[in-house]
Order: sequence, then structure tokens, then C-alpha cells
Amino acid sequence: MHKNHLWRLSIIGLLVLSALACNLGRAVAPTETPEALIEEGLPPVPPVEETTATLPAPTDTPAADVSDPGGCTLNSRYIADVTVPDDTEFAPGATFHKVWRVRNSGTCTWEAGLQLHFVSGESLGGPAAVNVPAVAPGANTDIGVDLVAPATPGTYRSTWQLQTAEGVRFGNQIYVQIIVPAAATNTPEPTELPAATSTPAATSTSTAFPTIIPITLIPPTITPLPFIITATPAESTSNLTPSSTGQVDSGGSIHSPSNAGDTSNNLGLQGFLTFDVSGIPDTATITSVKLKFVSWDTLGDPFGSLGCLRAYHQNYGGLDAGDYTPPPVTGSIARFCSEADLSDTTAQTLNSGGVSALQSSLAGNQFQIRLQLNEQETNGNNTADTLRPTLQLEVTYHP
Repeated sequence: MHKNHLWRLSIIGLLVLSALACNLGRAVAPTETPEALIEEGLPPVPPVEETTATLPAPTDTPAADVSDPGGCTLNSRYIADVTVPDDTEFAPGATFHKVWRVRNSGTCTWEAGLQLHFVSGESLGGPAAVNVPAVAPGANTDIGVDLVAPATPGTYRSTWQLQTAEGVRFGNQIYVQIIVPAAATNTPEPTELPAATSTPAATSTSTAFPTIIPITLIPPTITPLPFIITATPAESTSNLTPSSTGQVDSGGSIHSPSNAGDTSNNLGLQGFLTFDVSGIPDTATITSVKLKFVSWDTLGDPFGSLGCLRAYHQNYGGLDAGDYTPPPVTGSIARFCSEADLSDTTAQTLNSGGVSALQSSLAGNQFQIRLQLNEQETNGNNTADTLRPTLQLEVTYHP
């Protein structure tokens, strides 16, 4: 009896150990839920966290020279405004077509997928982007966009830049700037007077003929009024040469010419001119002003390297190092983006801000301006890129 009891206990122990071994060696299927594992006494499998790689956003930093994977470079340069010069006036809600001329100044051919994108300022009701045709290196192309003048009076600027299909922007930023003038005050029409009412003649009921009494008519004495003709005074034109010139570089040095650009030491260079306007009456009304380039020459490539030349009204008095103004600066009164513009009468004509500035300068007898290439202070190539002009101011006015 004792041996049989021990034999039964041994058999039961072996069965228990076998069951425990099966449970301990069991693999958890990956498809089982945590609840099922808990019911069977096994710990839950921790969840695997999913991660999403964050891709870099397309750059919106203007790149003067962007390398292409093929080894060439992408670049563009503003050449001219084909339509709608700066500060053109439009009525509220007027539609217009702006066209820029730009050059492929890189070594890559502009392929399909390249677009001109709106980047800042006022969208002026235009699209987010327009397609750009294929352009070989060194060639020019015209790019246009349909825009709408805002309903509210003011000055508006819309800035655009080329962008690849991959979202990389490059080259010069270009813009259009328009003015929506305030509406003129309407003068009310005069009120019409009612037509005179005729009184019917009295009907005579008498059948007798009246006695006719002769009447001598004496004509009234008429005193002629003096006939006065007021003549509109003819316009006068004055051609003024600078009474003084000077230039200041970004290092603080002052010299006598009025050159603009940069130096071989990679210093920015700005020109300053003073015009004596004491010969124009203080009461005169200025109608137009032109900044005429009588002659000029260049060192290097100032327009290609540093952008457009701009003229600004600046009452600097006596010239000193503090009169140098680092770019970029807004509020120009004239803009010249190529050597061809220097002899273009349209580009030479000052905008309304320039005319107003000269009008207000008549009382002080001098008009002062600053010349600078406004997109870059220097291109850092250790070569002078400088415009050296001789200028004249043509002022047209009513005395």
C-alpha cells in the first residue's frame, strides 16, 4: 500500500511538471490582443511606436546662385519693366497685365516646371504662380501676370521670385508697385431754374378803335464792358548742373565724384549731388523733372552684380560718413536697371514723389539726391563694379 501510494504521487508530479513546462515554453502569437494574454496569465506585449520622418520644407530664402544636381547653376537677373513702370496709377478695381524682362544668368537651361511665384507684399488679385518658358543660359524672356488694383487708395507693392518644381527659389526678386489715387470730389450740378410761364394776352371786349398816340422810342445808352483776356503763362524749363558732388563708401571715406557701386576692397559706394534751384521762383508750380545722364562709364558690371541704380531725395546738407545708407531702401524717386535705361527719357522722369520733393525744396534753394545700387552692397569679388556718371536736372514748371 505504501509503495502504490508513492507511485501515484510520482505520476501526478510528472504531469504537473509537464504542464508547467508547456506553459513556460509557449510563444506568444503577434496577433493576440493584450486582453487574451492577460486571461492566460501572460504579460501584455508593449505597442510599437510609429514614427513619421519630418521632411524639410522648401526654402523660401532668395538664392543668388543655386547649384543644380547636374553640376550647373540656376540664376536669374532682372532686366527691365516691359509694362507698368513703378508708381503707375490705376483706378480702384482696374485690371492690368504686368510684364517683366528677366535673363537666365546661370549655366542651367530653365526646364519645364519652373514658375514665377508670389512671395511677399500685396497679391493684387493675382495667381499664386505662373509658368515660365524654357530659356537657355544667357537668354532673356518676358514673364507676365494678370493683376487687379485694390479698391482702397494707397501705394501697393507685389514681390515675385522664380522657383523650381522642387520648391527652391533663386535669382533676383522682382516686383510691381502701383498707386491707387483717392477719388476726386464731385462738384454738384447747378439746379435748373423753372421755365418762365407766359401770361396770356388780355382779350379786348371793346369794338371801338382806340386813338393812336405816336410814341418816340429813345434807345438806351449802352456802356461797353472791358474785354479782359487772361493768358495762361507758358511753361519754362531749367537745365541745372550739380553745384556740388561727392561720394561716401561703407568704410566712411568721402571723395569728390558722385560714383555708385562697390570698390575693389568690397566696400559699398554711394553718390551724392546738390542742385541749386534758386533760379526757379518759390511760387512756381513744378510739372515734371528729369534726371538726365549726360555721360557715363562703368567699371566691372554694376547692374549685373549689384542690381538696379536708384535715386533718393535726401537733405544731407554737408556730406559726411553718416550719410551712407545700407541697402535695401524703399522710397526711390527714379530707377535705372541697365545702361540702356540711363538714356531712356521714361526712366529719367522722376515719379510724383520726386516732383513733390523738388517743389518743397524751392524755398530752401537747393535739391539734394543720393545714388545707390540697392540690391547688394557688394558682391565680394574684389573687383570694382562702379557707375561713374555726369548728370543734369531738367525742371519744367509754370512761373
